Amino acid sequence: PLMVAAFEAILPGLQFVATDTYAQTLDAPTIDQTVARARHFATYMRSAHPSVGRWLVIQGFAPVLSALPTQWTSEQLAMFTQLLNNLVEVANADYGGVVVWGWSNVYELSDAYSGKFFPPALKQLYLNGSLGQ
Repeated sequence: PLMVAAFEAILPGLQFVATDTYAQTLDAPTIDQTVARARHFATYMRSAHPSVGRWLVIQGFAPVLSALPTQWTSEQLAMFTQLLNNLVEVANADYGGVVVWGWSNVYELSDAYSGKFFPPALKQLYLNGSLGQ
């Protein structure tokens, strides 16, 4: 809500917008809030600006306040997988496209947070092309 006025001022010149809703931790309330924000933005754009395309930027890096992906417990892996699957569901229902950010490099973080270091099963979700399909 605090950004709506500034956002509205630049919309007339845009053909599409992209938004990201990155989780900073691996806990259920954060996951739920992250997914809710992605849905809320799509709903707002669809109702207020139906002619502007919508893209969702999906998190391709580990939450910054979590352990490194190589140290995740099975519960943490399940939580991040749930986040990813929920965002893909939202993207498929409410967005016209998907971009993954943070897979190869996460410039302001240690490279160890990047998706290329995710556990193999999680990497496969990204690499098999199922995001945004």
